[in-house]
Amino acid sequence: MELSEKTVAKYRTWVLALIFSVAVVNYVDRQAFSVASSAILKEFQMPAAQFGRVVSMFLLAYAVAQPLAGRLLDRVGSVRGFAWAVLWWSAACAAHAVAGGVWSFGIYRFLLGFGEGALIPACIKTISEWMPKNDRAFGIGIMNAGISIGGMIATPLIAELTLRFGWRMMFVVTGALGLVWLAAWLTFMGGKQQPVLPQEAPTAPGASLSWVEMLKKREIVGLVLSRVISDPAWYFYLFWLPPYLAQVRGFDLRKLSIFGWIPFATSLAGALLSGWAARKLLQAGWTIDRTRKAILLFAAVLMPAGIGVGYVDDVYFCLALICLVTFLIQVWATSLFAIPADLFPASQVGSVVGFCAATGSLSAMLFQLVVGEVVERFSYTPIFATVALMHPLALVCIQWWIRRIERLPAAR
Repeated sequence: MELSEKTVAKYRTWVLALIFSVAVVNYVDRQAFSVASSAILKEFQMPAAQFGRVVSMFLLAYAVAQPLAGRLLDRVGSVRGFAWAVLWWSAACAAHAVAGGVWSFGIYRFLLGFGEGALIPACIKTISEWMPKNDRAFGIGIMNAGISIGGMIATPLIAELTLRFGWRMMFVVTGALGLVWLAAWLTFMGGKQQPVLPQEAPTAPGASLSWVEMLKKREIVGLVLSRVISDPAWYFYLFWLPPYLAQVRGFDLRKLSIFGWIPFATSLAGALLSGWAARKLLQAGWTIDRTRKAILLFAAVLMPAGIGVGYVDDVYFCLALICLVTFLIQVWATSLFAIPADLFPASQVGSVVGFCAATGSLSAMLFQLVVGEVVERFSYTPIFATVALMHPLALVCIQWWIRRIERLPAAR
């Protein structure tokens, strides 16, 4: 039975609400270790290089899981695939409570990353199934808004839980959040019929692409290179901002809970602005290609301002520059994440997104190891300068390899 437009609109609102909320839960779980790092590092006498190795274990599993999650989602569907992933990462998060040192933290971070690797492929696949093409960047903006809100509330929430109950109980509480979301997801999505998208009617579902076939497509090469270059920037700020503010700028847990959420609030603004701007530009008659690339250009041109983070003495000016960078990173990410759904049919989006995201996560994992060594031997300053130049270089790759962003003839 075909759904009415009114019913579809109502369902889409709920789908977006669920995508937003799972992104919030995901990033609360993901940030728990970094925000509580001052207490954990002190208890286990963990230097920066070892912290970098623990963080890299999350990203190693994240990289491995994303292409597997993409294929699993294309095979079993977004409803069941999402449910399995959330159950896995919630249990892994809670398991951090029994960690006894660097090795056990590394194992639990790996397990968490393996479950959380499904987040982006599952969200984008769900968006591609439920949203028409002109609204997909808006939907991805909602997802990225959830990511930013998760990072924003994680800092005060985790700091407060750690101060009141200790870091072990904090992991139990944050792990339980996913189970609440899982109940809501299964209650709403069970048995829901995916709507027919009129704008996609001429496009038949495409056959699944192998990884070798993906690398033969220049557009996917462009997406892979752009993510390999730019993804480490977000993960650097995500994982290293709390210890940087604590070690270099003198923030204790209380001060971190007061100020540490602000960079994620500006990243939220970036996600929402990017999705809103894309929607308006497309409604005004701009092509998908012109819209996506204009937004990417805006972010890339301003990103080098982040070089100043490592040089300014005033802590509040430093925080302002960090906020600008996190704002621009999410402006960039919202547009970039929409491109696979612009190029490929919904039946292939999960696999493509998972493959591209895996390469970005693998790059980010290796970068964490570099960060740990550079911070321990020198300082954060060279890292801030390097990160500030990643997005302009990534934009060059997009422009060179993806000449025009539109549905590929091979996918029809």
